[in-house]
Amino acid sequence: MTEPNKIDRLLTGEPLPIGNRTLQPVARLSGWAGGQGSPQGGGGGGWVQLRPVEVIVRAADGAESRVPVVNANAQATRGMVMAGLAVAGICAAIIAIRGLMPCNK
Repeated sequence: MTEPNKIDRLLTGEPLPIGNRTLQPVARLSGWAGGQGSPQGGGGGGWVQLRPVEVIVRAADGAESRVPVVNANAQATRGMVMAGLAVAGICAAIIAIRGLMPCNK
């Protein structure tokens, strides 16, 4: 079996003139692709992900700025995971403390 080929490329889109500015999107293509062939047959597979990275903004006077693209879904997911871990930690501490207390019967 052959090793999969890693894919990691920064792609720049076509410049889009809007008013007196030009916007140019930038995205990252990442993933892997691979396959194997033989006289009896073969196969292949792969996985790719394309995500926006930034937008290059060029003004009419030649000034250039880069505006990063923020992934709001990833930020929200991280926030929910952190909140869940905090609640689980508090529950574990309560259970541990309760287990140390003597039972009054």
